[in-house]
Amino acid sequence: MFSKKITPLVFCLSLMAVLAGCEDPSTADKVADAQLCMDNATDATSANACVAKIADITTPEAYTLRCAAGFIGAGLTSPTNLSNALNAIKDNGSTASMLAYLDFGDTTTAATVFSNCQASNDQGLMLIAAMAKTATAVASYIPNGSTVDVTAVTNAINTLLTDLSGSGATQAAAQAQVDAIGSTIQAVYSVTCGTSNANTSICNSINDGAASVNVDISTATAQDIGNALLEYWKSGQH
Repeated sequence: MFSKKITPLVFCLSLMAVLAGCEDPSTADKVADAQLCMDNATDATSANACVAKIADITTPEAYTLRCAAGFIGAGLTSPTNLSNALNAIKDNGSTASMLAYLDFGDTTTAATVFSNCQASNDQGLMLIAAMAKTATAVASYIPNGSTVDVTAVTNAINTLLTDLSGSGATQAAAQAQVDAIGSTIQAVYSVTCGTSNANTSICNSINDGAASVNVDISTATAQDIGNALLEYWKSGQH
């Protein structure tokens, strides 16, 4: 596992699986070294030091470790944070409650982690990273210093949608966030929810949100997808 604290629900990758994907012995050695290093990584500094060992490697296994490093660096890998995030939508029936646990605090960081998780080719990592990037975009509309909880998330979604119907720079900023959310979900949808679900609860929420306004995620614009999902999630009841 990437860290002794990482829940196997999200990061279920064994050292044997990593090595199996590496044909070059030197590459395998580097990935194995980074893997062992990550077993003790607890923050951004230690996790980044581990992935620095594989900076020149671009295999899916290397990107899996970079993806994990991003979650460790954001403090989202404790059993409490990840278990709550994954169980929130299942137990509470609310995507907003799940998003409250997945805020990276910085949209640039969230985008980088999402890119690394995509390159890992792991369905589960891709989907949770897409939701984390979405959560971070939404959380950018939560006032600084406020607690990021389900109420704050639903209020932020409503603010974002209100700004979207406005004008000028405010509307443009909201449009950029909605488009980013839509394109992020669309980028992973076909491989995570289109044929086989990496997480049934999350995929159902996406599918139901799109279906509520007859949006086809595989062909719709990023704006239509983002708007449909936010409209569906804004009550905090879905």
